[in-house]
Amino acid sequence: MAIGTKERTELREELVSQGYSWEYIDEWQPKTTLYRHREMLSQDGAVVSPAGTALKNMPGNPDYVKRKAAVGLFTWKPSETCTCRWCNERNSQAPKQEPEQEAEEPIFTGTAAEVLSQMGKNTKGRRKMGPHFQSDS
Repeated sequence: MAIGTKERTELREELVSQGYSWEYIDEWQPKTTLYRHREMLSQDGAVVSPAGTALKNMPGNPDYVKRKAAVGLFTWKPSETCTCRWCNERNSQAPKQEPEQEAEEPIFTGTAAEVLSQMGKNTKGRRKMGPHFQSDS
């Protein structure tokens, strides 16, 4: 199916509004992996396919990708930085977790033997230390 310049421009604008790059319409791959950003629910409301599920070997042509973007399937994985409406909704409902603070690593100084004793190791291991690591004492 050949598309005209006007249809191509409209398709490009639609893809860009969905979060795709401007070049997608020129550089698309024949097959791609689509990821669910919206959970697939059964008629009972039970989750059949959770968000983040990968669907491999899907057509990559821009028209197909545009139609699938409307139902929550994108070529990138859902994340906290994703701006699609389903990820925004899911991230706003999720309780905010405070980032864990990393423990500061202790700084050891002195000769190799002193560093090992500061670290709580009483042996140097089986390997022999090179002359530039050995202490002068």
